[in-house]
Amino acid sequence: MLGRTIKLYLMDGTASGRWQASISQWNGLVYKIPRACLKETEDILELNTPGVYFLFGNECGQEFVYVGEADNVQKRILQPHLFEKNGSQWDDAVIYVTPDGSLEKGCVKYLEHYFYKQACNCA
Repeated sequence: MLGRTIKLYLMDGTASGRWQASISQWNGLVYKIPRACLKETEDILELNTPGVYFLFGNECGQEFVYVGEADNVQKRILQPHLFEKNGSQWDDAVIYVTPDGSLEKGCVKYLEHYFYKQACNCA
């Protein structure tokens, strides 16, 4: 098996801030963004494209993950989600996009479903 290089960029210079991750010879980008840093994402143009996102939180000592998809991930994450109506809140978002926008709606829907099934199998 060939090795691969993972590049992790701490966008704010700290591990508790925003991260950007990429793998050599792979077109995708993954961002980890704490909820408190959402307003600082307006300069990340890739987040204005289709993608899959995960919202991680903790409610009454119980960890949860919400799997979603959007045509414009940044816009969707800033909108309220149904689970927030009962007082639940997420703490961190992990977002998968492609820098060239090549991730199209069909792929995004498939990935959301795949990751949702994987999350259900882990519960």
